[in-house]
Amino acid sequence: MVDDRLTALLLTKQAVDADTAFAEGGRGARRIVSITPPFEGKERIADEVIWSAAAGKLTPIVIADNWEVAIFNQAAKQDRHPHKFGTEIYVVRRGLMEIEVEGEVFILSAGDTIIVLPGSAHEVLRPEGCSFETQLVCTNCGGPADKFVIEG
Repeated sequence: MVDDRLTALLLTKQAVDADTAFAEGGRGARRIVSITPPFEGKERIADEVIWSAAAGKLTPIVIADNWEVAIFNQAAKQDRHPHKFGTEIYVVRRGLMEIEVEGEVFILSAGDTIIVLPGSAHEVLRPEGCSFETQLVCTNCGGPADKFVIEG
């Protein structure tokens, strides 16, 4: 740390693999960087360089102005939506992930990346038996005001 501010945040594969959010029955998602404040009783502002979601402790997050980072798997809640300004970058960490973008379905393997541009309606699909873990980076995002869920 420099002058009481965080200079970096290291997110290791080992730390993500140990995170109970991704265990069987877990919620399947974890925020790392967010434009919104920490969820009370669940998250805290990161104050250590090495990230850890240790059981029984508040999960560290970094607050940013217009970008977010999250990791999620097939257990995470999904909906079909476009973003007015945000660009979403999905990097598959393991498994096979299916994503529909404007009616076209893409199947991504570990190491693959897809960039979903603003205004493109999309949804991560969860076919029976699918298993994946992906890292999502959203740039130029505006949080809830930028995301428009498509019902039905």
